[in-house]
Amino acid sequence: MEQRRNRSFGLLMIRRPKFPGLLAIAWPVIRYFAQSVFAQDKMAVEAEQRAWEAQGADCNREISPVLLELRKVLARCGVRRRAPGVTAVGAAGGASERSLSYGG
Repeated sequence: MEQRRNRSFGLLMIRRPKFPGLLAIAWPVIRYFAQSVFAQDKMAVEAEQRAWEAQGADCNREISPVLLELRKVLARCGVRRRAPGVTAVGAAGGASERSLSYGG
C-alpha cells in the first residue's frame, strides 16, 4: 500500500516573556505563522508527489548534503531513482523528458 498522506509534526519553543499576558496576546500570530509553515510544507510535498507520478521517478537535481545522503540510503534500501527510459533534465538525450514544476 502506497502512502498518499503527509503528516507534519513540529515543535516551537518560545521563551516566556517577562511581561505577563504578552504570550497570550501574541499567541494568535504565533499560531498563524506555524500553520502557514505547515501549509507550505504540505503544498511542496504534494507537488513533489505529483511530479513523481507524472515522471515515473525522482528527477530532481538535489544539492543539499542531507538530501544527497538520504538518496544514498533510499538507493541501498531498493527505492529506484529513475524509471526505465527517463533521463535527467539537461543530460544527453534528455530533451524529451516531461517535467512538472510549481511556483514557490
